[in-house]
Amino acid sequence: MDEPSLHDLLERATVPEPPIGPVAQNALRAGLRLRRRRHAWYTATGATVVVACAAALAVTATTARQAATGQNAATVYLVGANRAGTTVTPVPAATDKPGTPIVVGPLGPGGPIVQPVLSPDGKTIWVSNGSEVTPFSTVTNTAGKQITIARDDKGGIAQLLVTPNGKTVYVLDEGGAITPISTATDRPGKPIILGRDYSGYQSYPGMAISPDGKTLYILNVGQPSSVIPIATSTNRPGKPINSGIFGESLVVPPHGHTVYVAGPLSHTALEGGVTPISTATNTPGKTIVFGPYVYFAGLDMAPNGHVIYMSVQTPVLVQGIIPFFTHSNTFGKTIALPSGSIFSLLAITPDGRIIYSSVTPHAPIKNSYCPGKYFTPIMASTGTVGNSFRVGCFPEGVAFTPDGKTAYLFSRAEYPSDGTIVMPVATATGRPGRAFSFNGYVAAVLITP
Repeated sequence: MDEPSLHDLLERATVPEPPIGPVAQNALRAGLRLRRRRHAWYTATGATVVVACAAALAVTATTARQAATGQNAATVYLVGANRAGTTVTPVPAATDKPGTPIVVGPLGPGGPIVQPVLSPDGKTIWVSNGSEVTPFSTVTNTAGKQITIARDDKGGIAQLLVTPNGKTVYVLDEGGAITPISTATDRPGKPIILGRDYSGYQSYPGMAISPDGKTLYILNVGQPSSVIPIATSTNRPGKPINSGIFGESLVVPPHGHTVYVAGPLSHTALEGGVTPISTATNTPGKTIVFGPYVYFAGLDMAPNGHVIYMSVQTPVLVQGIIPFFTHSNTFGKTIALPSGSIFSLLAITPDGRIIYSSVTPHAPIKNSYCPGKYFTPIMASTGTVGNSFRVGCFPEGVAFTPDGKTAYLFSRAEYPSDGTIVMPVATATGRPGRAFSFNGYVAAVLITP
């Protein structure tokens, strides 16, 4: 695609405000699983990591009016780690120059590998190092008291989720316990113990919440997987709902009528599917099948909830994004991506017009630890793929400023620096700005309301 055409496709990616509430929460699921896979890959290849660390991005902003007038409307926060511990580093969007890292707690097992969450008012980032949770004030740039979570022996913290009203942060344990934290007191409540369901398989990779904040939905991987509803008013789990597939991700659209579970049909199947579950009756509908494929890499949802995008790899190593339309429960035409191995990154602009995907080529570029990272913009309405451009080594994350005018792309730096390359890109033109580096690597992306 030539530059004028790409400009025409991208120039509409500006809106006054981004999605709010559970939309941002429900759209970030696959990162936890992918980080574990990357960790296993590094271990297998014998790569030396000087500091076990991760980072994440949170973008806070003032008003759309400030953005429109060119004032400093946003601050980028890098959540990562250094030798001193888990850190939060503010980066003014006007200068893109990282400030001094602020230590918020000690290093946990593997560093801060858990997706941090941002309160709905944008005033607090909740950070976890895998065993503790710490609130960080974006108003004063100071860390609060660390909150110790009683964890199951079989695993650390898997996910954080803040309710739409901002009153509670739920902490999901990999072993099947959920701890509510009151944001008013920063005190943990009594853990909700899930235990094993009828499948006998215990692994809880993620949770989502209804837009009204009344129900948590927990995904339990199994053969098949199940979804466990929890009433937030009582914090009591309901009866597991059989999804009929080996689900790997779940999302809840803004209307809240349906929970969608996506993944392979079974642990060994080369076909995948999406199962809709009615939130009114907690009953699953018929699984809609797609395939064939060999790797389910990622999932994201358009801000309006009308389309769910799934990143997959087929048996012939062809990468693509499959749109699933929630209003009709049907799949659209697969969007083919440039050749390469997907590490899975899907990010959608606040207005839902542009999808950013990442592709990592099979052949290393400089050494076996740096195959190269390419970001690719895609026009959602037409499936038109724009020109890819390289940033660092491995796909990590994308975040958008609230006005949608700038995307911050994150990629692992070339080994052995073990850092992160952060590059701002103008979404209207697709032109990258000047990149800056950080001593850590991006693990996730958040967008403030």
